Amino acid sequence: MASRTGTVVMFKFFKRVRDERADIETLQLRIKELQMSLLPSGIRYDTDKVQTSPTDQMLRVAAEVDALERQMQQKLTRLNADMLQAMRIVEAMPTARLRQLITLYYLTGSRTTWEQVADIMGYDVTYVKKVLRNAAMDEARETSLSINKS
Repeated sequence: MASRTGTVVMFKFFKRVRDERADIETLQLRIKELQMSLLPSGIRYDTDKVQTSPTDQMLRVAAEVDALERQMQQKLTRLNADMLQAMRIVEAMPTARLRQLITLYYLTGSRTTWEQVADIMGYDVTYVKKVLRNAAMDEARETSLSINKS
C-alpha cells in the first residue's frame, strides 16, 4: 500500500512541475500583452473614441507588469528547484524509454500531449500509456518487495 502511495506522489510531483510550467507560460504571455499595450499607437478615428479627459493607464499597467514579473520570478525559482529534483528521479528510472516518456510529457513543456509524445517516440498512444502504467506498477511491486525483505 505504501508503494502505491509513493508512486502516486511521484506522478503528482511530475504533474505539479508540468502545471508550474503552464503557469509560467501564461504569465509570460500576459506580461508580453501588457508590455505591448504600453507601446505608442495612433488613434484610429473610425474605431477609437477620443477621451476628453484621459486617465493615464501607463502607471497602472507598468505596476501590473512589475508585479507579474516578480510573481514569475518566484515561480521560476521554484520550478528550477523542482526540475533538479525531477531530473534526479528520472535518472534513477530503470529504462531509457520510461525516462524519455516522463521527460517528454511532464518536463519539456506544459502543452505536450500524449499524442505528441507517442509520435516522437514512434509508438501508438495506447502503448505509451501502457508503458507508463506498467512502470508505475513495477515500481510499486519493487517497493513492496524491498519493504517485505526488511
